[in-house]
Amino acid sequence: MNAGEGARVASSIAGYWAATPDSDWILQRQNANWNAEGTGARWRHAWSAAFISWVMCESGLAEPAQFRRAIAHHTYIDQAIRATDGLDNSAVFTAYDPGQAAIEPGDLLCRGSRPNYRSLAERRTQLGDGARTHCDIVVKVDTEAQSIMVIGGNVRGSVRMKVMPAVQDNGQALRPLSDNGRALFAHLKLEAPSIALNALDETPTLQAFPTARR
Repeated sequence: MNAGEGARVASSIAGYWAATPDSDWILQRQNANWNAEGTGARWRHAWSAAFISWVMCESGLAEPAQFRRAIAHHTYIDQAIRATDGLDNSAVFTAYDPGQAAIEPGDLLCRGSRPNYRSLAERRTQLGDGARTHCDIVVKVDTEAQSIMVIGGNVRGSVRMKVMPAVQDNGQALRPLSDNGRALFAHLKLEAPSIALNALDETPTLQAFPTARR
């Protein structure tokens, strides 16, 4: 992202941070950075979890008991794991290993980098500990093409859609193979009525650009 594009989206990203608790210090540091380098200066802190938190807030999940908005993904990943283990009855997401449950629009797919988790079992041993993770929101599932389309924040410095290759093993649900070569360890399933796997194709944005639809 160049300086001009950074300045254009600065207020939007600041809005994502505003949806997360305890983010004042991040905005203060960024303001100091902007004062020194201009509003096109790069964000000093990764904002992908802030983007997810903002989306959840905009969707109506305002209560932390439902979804723990946070400056780091592992906070709500752990909440979903606890819900799966029967330790949290209010959370709207439950956690599965990829392939255990059907992936649908609205779900979250997550990977780790530090540590590089391979399963929920590995994260369970570190619940509550800090970890560098990333999650994307599922927006379309194409079983015929064996692909899953997701959207996430701070992907190459912006909000982007990307396509994950997927496979369906015998007796299991469609699961993503990787996120740009990096293993996914968690599928957070939204406890809500299902929508069509290709509902994205009927949105006003894609209807305005029919050639972009698949």
